[in-house]
Amino acid sequence: MRPALPTGFALRRDLLRAWSFRDMLDVLRTNTAEPPSSTKELAELRVQNTKLTRDNEALLRRVESVLADSTRFEHDLATVVCERDEWKRHATKTSELVASFRNTVCVLELRLRESTRQANRRVDSCQQLVGHLRRMVDQRDKDLKPMSEVLAERDVAYSALQGVASPYFEQVQAAAAVISSGGADRALWFANQMIDNQCRLV
Repeated sequence: MRPALPTGFALRRDLLRAWSFRDMLDVLRTNTAEPPSSTKELAELRVQNTKLTRDNEALLRRVESVLADSTRFEHDLATVVCERDEWKRHATKTSELVASFRNTVCVLELRLRESTRQANRRVDSCQQLVGHLRRMVDQRDKDLKPMSEVLAERDVAYSALQGVASPYFEQVQAAAAVISSGGADRALWFANQMIDNQCRLV
């Protein structure tokens, strides 16, 4: 008795487990029975051989497709790894830039605070100076008030003096005219009248 031919499932299973064409040939040789003696068996074997050939070609196409997919996946994986490394480098640079920016912001904040404190001190000093100047102005206003009163009194006295001096000079001029004309008595009369007027004014 010849050994029975393997079922299609077992053969496909063994072929799928094969890793190379040599393994596939070994599977086919192992699972192939001895040459048949009858024409019927030979025809059946030819049919099975044709079917197995088609299955083998399909498996080969599948293997080639899997290899192509694997190559594509490896290429995609390499691309993803390169992009990941590039992103890591960019992330590192970005982190350094962010750290530098934060340091710059901290320095600027410190400078701003110091400038604000100095400006506040200058404002306080200016306010103190303004207050001192206001007090000086108030004091000078107080000092000017009695001086204004004295000036007003002097203006009044000067007006009164002008009122006295004007008639006096007029009378002196009249007396001089009388004296120059030779009337001594008339001049004496004018002098007495002027003295009386001055006494009344005083």
